[in-house]
Amino acid sequence: MVVADGLSVMALYIPYSYLQPVAQAAGVSPQLTTLLISAIGGGSVSGRLLSGWMSDQPWCHPLYLTRAVVTMSCILPFLLSWVDHLWMFAGLSLLFGFLTGQWIAATSPLLVSLLGIDQLSQAFGLLTFVRGVASPDLTPPYAGIACGTVTVNPPPWPVLPLWRGVLPFCSGGCLLVWLCLFLSRK
Repeated sequence: MVVADGLSVMALYIPYSYLQPVAQAAGVSPQLTTLLISAIGGGSVSGRLLSGWMSDQPWCHPLYLTRAVVTMSCILPFLLSWVDHLWMFAGLSLLFGFLTGQWIAATSPLLVSLLGIDQLSQAFGLLTFVRGVASPDLTPPYAGIACGTVTVNPPPWPVLPLWRGVLPFCSGGCLLVWLCLFLSRK
């Protein structure tokens, strides 16, 4: 589960570094591209609120919520390849923030539901360590290297959306393997 979360966190930070240059290359003015990061933040707040409420409901298990939002967020980088207007970038940014906000907010309820409240501090500490290793200081340069260079403006397509989309896909695979192993032990 920790490996899956680490891969997702790596994918989480790529849009923060490359969204503005990609939008500018599509013809969006530099003054307006700064609003895209704010749109991600606004979507994240609403996603976190909804996820917190949903995780408290008996009909919603945090594991299924996490799997669903990480899977849905895999599609968004590929859609960026066809976006060429500010409103399209803003819509995808809002949706990206909404989905990733749900994933982040469902982490604690997920750990409690799978491991119990007595293991929460140890599990959350390990998860925080892995998220720190997969931090924004490391991930965007790795994505830049995968594109051929760190300073390219904008990054070549479709390599960057592929990088951003493949990491959560691999994360989902790791989570599925972990879930099968976890359920086989019970």
